[in-house]
Amino acid sequence: MFAVLACSVLGCSGENKIQTEGAESDSLENSEFDAEADSTMKPLEGPVVDQPLEEPVELFTLDFPLSVSEAYATIPHRQTSFDFARSPMDVDHAVYLERSFHFLDEATRARVTAYQDFYHRGRSATRPVEQLGTLIATFRRLNPPNDLREYNALILSALEDQREVLAEWAAQGDDFPYREEIGGHPRVRSASTSLKAAYGILMKQFGGRESAHNRNALFDYHCALDFL
Repeated sequence: MFAVLACSVLGCSGENKIQTEGAESDSLENSEFDAEADSTMKPLEGPVVDQPLEEPVELFTLDFPLSVSEAYATIPHRQTSFDFARSPMDVDHAVYLERSFHFLDEATRARVTAYQDFYHRGRSATRPVEQLGTLIATFRRLNPPNDLREYNALILSALEDQREVLAEWAAQGDDFPYREEIGGHPRVRSASTSLKAAYGILMKQFGGRESAHNRNALFDYHCALDFL
C-alpha cells in the first residue's frame, strides 16, 4: 500500500472511509511504499528517442467545492508541491510533469468529493464521473517525453479505473456493494497498482537528483490519488 506520514480514511490505509468524528490517522513510513513501487515497475520497450512536446495543454480546474488543499486535508494526507524552480530537470520533462501534477491534484479533488457525496448521500450534484471524464480526455492530449510514455499510460489507466468505480457507485447508490470496503473493488486495486508503478518510474528517473522536498512531492501526488 502507499505509505505516508499521515494517511487514512480516503486513501493509503488499506480501508478507505470518509473521515468521521473521532477517526484517527495511520502513521506509516514512505520507504514501505518505495519498495512496493519498485516491485511494480517494468522496463520501457524499444529505444528512447527525444520527442518534442506539442503546444502545452491548457490547465483548468474542475468545479468542486473542495480546493486541492481541502481535499488533501480531508483524506488526511501531507501535501507537498514540486518546486520546479529548484529542480535540475530539463524543460521538456518539467513542462509535461507540471501539467501532469496539476491534473493529478484535480483528480484527487474529484475522488475525495465523489467519495464524500456517494458515501453519505448515495449521489452527487457535482457530476464527479463526468468531470473526471473531461479530465481524462484532456490528459490524453498531453504529449510526454519518450521516456515517460509508460508513466503517462499508467496514470491514464489509474484515472480510467477510478472513473469506472465512481460510475458504478453513481449508478447503484446505496446498493453499491463496495461502499464499506472500497479497497475490495478490483479496479480500485488496479488503479492503486498503476499509481505505485507510475511513482516508481519517476523516482527511478529523477529521485536521485531531486531534493527531499521534491521527492516528497512525487510521493504525495500519487499517494493522495490512491484509494488504498
